Amino acid sequence: MQGKCLKFHRDRGFGFLLSSDDPCAPDIFCHFSDIGPSQYWKRRFLLPGMVLEFDVEDAPTEEFPDRLRAKNVHVVAPVILAVQRAGAPRGVK
Repeated sequence: MQGKCLKFHRDRGFGFLLSSDDPCAPDIFCHFSDIGPSQYWKRRFLLPGMVLEFDVEDAPTEEFPDRLRAKNVHVVAPVILAVQRAGAPRGVK
């Protein structure tokens, strides 16, 4: 299944994914231990907007009985981070 990272709490080690196959479906729980290395991403955390491939467990988790859990999460396309400066660039008045 393909989807995107909706949000990820790096300090807590979990986040939520959104399925591209069924955008009306509820978000899917993702634990950092289920994130595997890929060609683009070797870390065990995700950034919002990343395109992912993952499997979904059939049974809900104990922590979130109303949510499904993602397994075998791999990054397909990383997010390009843009850093914006506060204020005008140098040399511009």
